[in-house]
Amino acid sequence: LSAGKVIGGAKLTNDQLRVLAEQYLPNADALTYPALLDAFKNGGDDAVGQALVKSLSTAAIQPSMIPGGLDALLASYPDAVKQAAAPLRAQVEAEEKARLEKLATIEPLIGHGDVGRGRQLFFNEKIACFTCHTVGPEGGTVGPDLTTIGAIRSGHDLLEAILFPNASFVPGYESMRISAKDPDFGGDVEYVGVIGEQTPDAVVLRQNAKETVRISRTDISAMDQAPNSIMPQGLDTGMTQEQLLDLLAFLQSLNNEQWLLPEPRETAAAK
Repeated sequence: LSAGKVIGGAKLTNDQLRVLAEQYLPNADALTYPALLDAFKNGGDDAVGQALVKSLSTAAIQPSMIPGGLDALLASYPDAVKQAAAPLRAQVEAEEKARLEKLATIEPLIGHGDVGRGRQLFFNEKIACFTCHTVGPEGGTVGPDLTTIGAIRSGHDLLEAILFPNASFVPGYESMRISAKDPDFGGDVEYVGVIGEQTPDAVVLRQNAKETVRISRTDISAMDQAPNSIMPQGLDTGMTQEQLLDLLAFLQSLNNEQWLLPEPRETAAAK
């Protein structure tokens, strides 16, 4: 992911962009793909745009998961590129319709999941909810603390938050976009994350569960709210319906009851 962000922020030539689109994007996973797409923003070369559209047609991520949206990514490319992306645009509309249908299908089943299995899903390495969210003594701080989420949010709200993470933002956890001068290479670099700390001299941005960046205010040229949540859309596509119901059951059960909270890893290791 770190390498992807470096490449995404680099000023690549059109030849390099074509190589990135043709040889590397097809092998990128759903985590690194959005970071690499930053390299193509504000491009205008027809060959690069056509290669990008072709790669997006077979990508590890769905077109609806493109940060900022497909149209924004291709906004500066020639009309021929935008026309070539028409099937992708139709796919975005179909995915949105399918997601709404999924919401309507699963909502009546809320409450039928297994709390124990949901807890295992929350803390496993594949779904990895715990890397961004805290429950009890464990977890990350990029997203909101979920220790009591079941007491303050309905099952519908929780399901909608998983299926449509960009629909609303928890105050204090909005995704911010900062353009700033790169102290090592010069030129502007765009950072996206959740603000962890602000001082008169700098802004500390939490980019993911393990990475933070300190940006000097004198280097910042622009700062606004990003259109997409740090929580990626499409997390539900990596789960079966049964797993999604189990995860919802666990989240609904979180009301600060100690038996539901994970045992600190240090304690488990000692045992």
